[in-house]
Amino acid sequence: MVEIEELTQFRFYKLIPVWKQRCIKTFDDKKGHRFCNGLLWNLRVKGTLKLRCMHVDCFSVYDIPKFCSHCNREYKFEELTCVNCEPLVIETAQLYLTIDDAGKSIKKINKHYKAGKMNQEDWEAAISLNKNERDSCERKLEKLKEENPVIERLLETLIKQP
Repeated sequence: MVEIEELTQFRFYKLIPVWKQRCIKTFDDKKGHRFCNGLLWNLRVKGTLKLRCMHVDCFSVYDIPKFCSHCNREYKFEELTCVNCEPLVIETAQLYLTIDDAGKSIKKINKHYKAGKMNQEDWEAAISLNKNERDSCERKLEKLKEENPVIERLLETLIKQP
């Protein structure tokens, strides 16, 4: 499983809240059918945030929806990850980090072999195992890039960072 700190750099989406400005509750009175149109204020209710109309006749309470910036799916205000996009983020992070770890392992194995701490048979087996793992993960990552162009752009920005 990938650590949360490492997952955040692979997220290509954001859950963006949509803040309503005015109340949309309707009233039927002597003048006919009309909207409240009162200002909405933040209200803390049971550990979440909602919007409350402050008009004298209304006091309606509204949920604050969040939308995924990639797939436009709607979520509650408390939710932090997108159900559609997060599995793709996890898979990409696992593949990328596995490739990175295999490269580090190869360097470490070569260092041990050159120092004489490893015999040639063990060295060849460990190198081939890590190279096979790295190659299979690179192929899977290339396939993911072809299916989802947003991942290719994300990985390009990650590679450019120090």
